[in-house]
Amino acid sequence: MLFVCTGNICRSPLGERLLEAKLPQQAFEVASAGVMAMVGQGMDPDAAAQLQRRGGDPTGFRAHQISERLLRAADLILVATLAHRQRILEELPSALNKTFTILEFADLVQSAQGETPGALVAYAARHRSTSTLDELDVPDPYRGGEAAHAEAAQLISDAVDRIAEALMAVSG
Repeated sequence: MLFVCTGNICRSPLGERLLEAKLPQQAFEVASAGVMAMVGQGMDPDAAAQLQRRGGDPTGFRAHQISERLLRAADLILVATLAHRQRILEELPSALNKTFTILEFADLVQSAQGETPGALVAYAARHRSTSTLDELDVPDPYRGGEAAHAEAAQLISDAVDRIAEALMAVSG
């Protein structure tokens, strides 16, 4: 699974580290990258603080740029915004059926049917138009202060909880 945002220092590493902590590492690989990554930088201090408040650990994180290799290797790509999805699809159109906003995928897996993680992704792809959300984007908190980071972190944390629950239910 690959989380994607802009700089790969706020939203996507938060999603990566939260989901990674909820899933067995022997069964799931979780990573993150940015479409305009601040390559090599650690997490934004405000994002790292939000991660720690939720029991996560930012230690050792370094930002990565998306690449075709990363996109092809991922079974599921979770992006912060529709604009990020568009950027990925411009680079790799074949990624459509495995690329969702974080909020969109969390919404879709609530009613998903399937017996494997791959089946959940396929279900979500077939039912993409049934999402009932008015807003699919997680707002960018970068340089927005503690309140902006808290809002983004809460959206991501809630979505990650639903995603992890759905994945664990089908991974036996």
